[in-house]
Amino acid sequence: MDLAKLSALCRTLTVAWQGCFIGKSWIDTQGRLLIRMRLPGKSAYLLLCTDKKKFGFGLVEARPPCPKRPPQLAAYLRAHVEGGRLVSAMADPARLLVEFTFARRDKRFTLVLDGQTRHRGQTRMFIADDDGILRCATRWDADDGSPLRPGAQYSPLAVEEEVNSDVGPDSDEELLFETGAELVEGLELIEAAKDEKNSAKHEKRWRKKLERRIEKITAELEGASDLAGAKEIADALGGNLHLVKRGMERVTIEGGEEGGLVIELDPSLEPGENLNRLYDRVKKIKRTAIHAKRRLKQTREELAEGPPKAPEVKKPGKREQPAQPFHRFSTSDGWTILVGRNRLENDRLVKESRPWDLWFHARDGAGAHVVLVKPGRDSKPTQLSLNEAAGVAAYHSKLSGETKAEVMYTEISRVRKPKGAGPGRVVVADDRTLIVRPSLPKNAK
Repeated sequence: MDLAKLSALCRTLTVAWQGCFIGKSWIDTQGRLLIRMRLPGKSAYLLLCTDKKKFGFGLVEARPPCPKRPPQLAAYLRAHVEGGRLVSAMADPARLLVEFTFARRDKRFTLVLDGQTRHRGQTRMFIADDDGILRCATRWDADDGSPLRPGAQYSPLAVEEEVNSDVGPDSDEELLFETGAELVEGLELIEAAKDEKNSAKHEKRWRKKLERRIEKITAELEGASDLAGAKEIADALGGNLHLVKRGMERVTIEGGEEGGLVIELDPSLEPGENLNRLYDRVKKIKRTAIHAKRRLKQTREELAEGPPKAPEVKKPGKREQPAQPFHRFSTSDGWTILVGRNRLENDRLVKESRPWDLWFHARDGAGAHVVLVKPGRDSKPTQLSLNEAAGVAAYHSKLSGETKAEVMYTEISRVRKPKGAGPGRVVVADDRTLIVRPSLPKNAK
């Protein structure tokens, strides 16, 4: 670093970051010290480099990889300086010294970047307490000839004149970030590596969850495979109901298998009630098979599409972007139709809608979630509005190329997201069906 630049950087740091909150400290694998600093609306890492080719300091937005266990100097900073404030930064280019003063409660600590004493191409950093006693450093060498030893007294640099307030923190602060970028040039920042690792873990857990779901649904289908046998038993009992009396535990129907067909009965029920019980079981097996096949198809489609994108981590100092508005249409009666643009937005649409609004979706086909917004709880939509909302749901689905499409609809209160279900996956109750042509309302732009 240009030594004449040190004083200018110190003045800029003092003007732009004086009084900032001091967070955790690290020392990376290259021996560079990083200190987290925060002010309202912005945050950064103060990076101090002791390499002889890149001596100096600057600001970076993310920290390089660091060991989990902090070295002695970083541990001391965490114990005594973390939670404090930055008071000032000063430099003595002639002696290659840069001094940072921090205040915590009623004590002051001085962190010094010493560019004079070198050992194997590295300079060093050390810290002095409120009494000026040197407590720890990145390295102490017995043969370096320096009077700065553990327990020695350190004399701070002379206080500079009042900092010129004309220094523009918004413009000159960029120089601090440029210098920091030079100090970490060629290294991957930890956030990128951590995001990649977390993304791989997330995808592995997501795939394992879907594979377990497929196994569970397949087991349900195997349990429902005896539909023909259950219907045969019910039909056999219906054809021989005259043989059944109340109080019988079982009845044997002659014919069929060797020895006849034995049917278990509930002795507390009438013959007709026993017959209804068997047919109810047939209906239940049939419903289970239909729903299981649908869920199996949806799960396999979800597995083929790949894991949903992980939400972006909000960076400190940046405001969260407002959610994008839903795609909006109006029916001929003036009612509002809202359409989700993707799976995550479909979830948000269901979550933000009122319980009495109407939810539409193409039956047995992937597509967008559509909501017909009711002006009031007791408002009743016309058949025209229902058909137009259903047409929008069919238009924004894989059935958009069909002449006619089945669309199911129900109240939002009847739409539920199962625990662990992926984005856009819901379970619907009490749904009704409309057969419409995929289309947009006539007034759509």
